[in-house]
Amino acid sequence: VEGRRWMATALVFEAAEDILHVVPAADLGVVRRLLELCHHRISPGSVGTTIIYLLTDAEQPAGRRRDDGVRVEAMKISVLDAAHEPLVLHQARYRDGAMLVGRGGQLLAVNVILLSEKASEEAVPPMKGTRHTSAARHTYDCPDVLAFVVSADGPVTVFNDGKRIADLRG
Repeated sequence: VEGRRWMATALVFEAAEDILHVVPAADLGVVRRLLELCHHRISPGSVGTTIIYLLTDAEQPAGRRRDDGVRVEAMKISVLDAAHEPLVLHQARYRDGAMLVGRGGQLLAVNVILLSEKASEEAVPPMKGTRHTSAARHTYDCPDVLAFVVSADGPVTVFNDGKRIADLRG
């Protein structure tokens, strides 16, 4: 409620369940927590970021199109641990590249640059902005990931297999 105006915002738990219908390999707890971080913490701060969530334990099989970024797994930061939230938010705010999150919710790398292959450039047209386009194309090239994209102006979009599978508006 804002003054006399009632607003309805997207419910994170509903969006998480919708994502699992499309991508059953995802972990519901990690997906829900990533949506909460993106929608309730990162987005209200007018911060744009991309989080790549690995759907398998294999971090980067041959042929995957992203660099190593800055490795942070030694810090043992988990998106599932509320005590680590300030560390995750700091990385979102002060890093340009994507954050890479492992299947169990551990933060593996930051400043990851997503590169696209010719096939994804032909199959996935440019969209809203560079962050959205690169995330969508990366999920086309790597269908074993989800990409959570937070726009600096608020909305959160989730991509898989080159397609938008969820949107959360502010």
